[in-house]
Amino acid sequence: MKDLLKQIIDSIPYPLGIVDTRGDIILNPEALSHMGQIEIPQWQQMLANRITTFEVITSSRRLVAVRSVPLTGREALLVFEEPDQADIPRDELTNLMTRHHLHSIGEIILRGTSPDRKTAILFLDLDGFKLVNDTLGHDAGDEVLVEVARRMTSAIRSVDLCFRWGGDEFVIITQGLTEKIHSGLIARRIINAITRPLVVKKREARLGVSIGIAVAPDDGSDIDELLRKADKAMYEAKKSGGNTYAFTVE
Repeated sequence: MKDLLKQIIDSIPYPLGIVDTRGDIILNPEALSHMGQIEIPQWQQMLANRITTFEVITSSRRLVAVRSVPLTGREALLVFEEPDQADIPRDELTNLMTRHHLHSIGEIILRGTSPDRKTAILFLDLDGFKLVNDTLGHDAGDEVLVEVARRMTSAIRSVDLCFRWGGDEFVIITQGLTEKIHSGLIARRIINAITRPLVVKKREARLGVSIGIAVAPDDGSDIDELLRKADKAMYEAKKSGGNTYAFTVE
């Protein structure tokens, strides 16, 4: 398992690490390249205590944010974020991770899925965004997308990951759920956050969001399959009037 996880994270062009079953920390080449050697002992205790977000200081005295996404047992995926590193691949507009990272990172997280530790894929599409874009212009549309990304990341948990799929579509991976319905509660929080009025170009705008949810292992264990099912469920949410969420129904 350790060798396979290392092989996967080494292939991803984004700073990542893994914590293995013994508590050892392994960084991929991108993490080492962007941040240098990290003084690992200073934060091993935080990981042991399941603290999911914290900051560490690299050997070059730079501050780096660390997000720990639990997998199985003591294993965890580590996502490193250093805002001043412009060459770390992120969506240029929203600063979210992109769909290019989604498949590999999703594959890692799904390895930690079990019937009592579920992972949900939430596929989001904004309602009313085209109207804002057409009436107020593309610059206003960009402002809206930045604000939507901020609201989404504020509404989800620290262990959840948000990606920009493209245009006004986003994907969220939320894991460690004991019940399928818990993903619906997270979706409802996101909807409540996005539907709050926002002001763009001195005009008030209102958006909604349709969310499709596929849950592993209930709906499958392959990231591509789950994305397809979540996308299909999202369209069902739109057909029912939008600004709601729908689970996969086969």
